[in-house]
Amino acid sequence: MKIIINESWNYQLIKDAEQYKLSVLCGTVALYEIEYILNDNQITLFKKNGKSFIDSLVKEIRENPQIIE
Repeated sequence: MKIIINESWNYQLIKDAEQYKLSVLCGTVALYEIEYILNDNQITLFKKNGKSFIDSLVKEIRENPQIIE
């Protein structure tokens, strides 16, 4: 397991074997964490666009946490 990006009190992108896991801190009064495994297309976009892609994905997850279901 290797931490690729660590944005304290925001999110972490972790590479574990061949998987990329995005751990996003959500909430306002009560904080909770959402873990999301990137699909192949998202991994490709991350490798192409870097942190800016992950930042936009984090925003999308926070605005619509149901997308991970």
